[in-house]
Amino acid sequence: MPRMRSPFRRFFLTIASALALAAVAAAAEPAPVPEADTADADAAAILARVRSSIPEVPLSMSARVTNLDPYGKPIGRIDARGELFPAAKGEPTTLRYTLLSPEETVSVRLLPGAPEAIPPVDWRARIRDSIATWGDLSFSFFHWKNPRIAGHETLPGRGPCTILSLDAPAGFEGDGARLWVHDGYGAVLRGEILLAGRPVKRYEVLSVRKLRQIYMIGEMEILSPATKERSRLKISDLDFASPEYTEEEKALFNAPAAW
Repeated sequence: MPRMRSPFRRFFLTIASALALAAVAAAAEPAPVPEADTADADAAAILARVRSSIPEVPLSMSARVTNLDPYGKPIGRIDARGELFPAAKGEPTTLRYTLLSPEETVSVRLLPGAPEAIPPVDWRARIRDSIATWGDLSFSFFHWKNPRIAGHETLPGRGPCTILSLDAPAGFEGDGARLWVHDGYGAVLRGEILLAGRPVKRYEVLSVRKLRQIYMIGEMEILSPATKERSRLKISDLDFASPEYTEEEKALFNAPAAW
């Protein structure tokens, strides 16, 4: 995940009238609608940067979800294949997951606001015995609405991040999310699903893969703060269907990025 692009756009509010003229206008006209907050525009630009970082060539990968008990002991796993088809010819970016043993395939179309699954799924439903849901694997929070800047934090060993707050669409866990976006790379390194302002699920990116200017999740842990259950998602065997990359470059994609 991501390909570096243009710097963030910033929007500035302007004041057009003197105080005397404003007083006269206030008596004759309804109060004007406030302009959009600059911070919200910045948040939208950061989220757009995250979305634009999706690789622009088809991508295949192997994925494994390992279920862990509260003490970190493995208690089961799910093996899967994943494919990414970038947006093209009016079609949105699509993720296709094929779970193995038994085989089950779900395609997720990343539409603005809320994704679409084929066949339809319950976004809150656990995937087999893991705490990971189809909503988690859709990564659809990159498309959730009303992004706002909620703060800034420097993650140890990784660098400064901007924290975004977003509203969840209907049918998903919780009512919102927070994302920690790395200021330099635009990669999402941490996330939380919120319900009434409290985290009900946490995501922690444990490693990131890099090739040229593309960054993608290598390993991510999903945690339930209430039950202490955990599931660990690991991505491997990344392969691009593109002549731009040599076999040596593709091999480098399976190495952790240096922060």
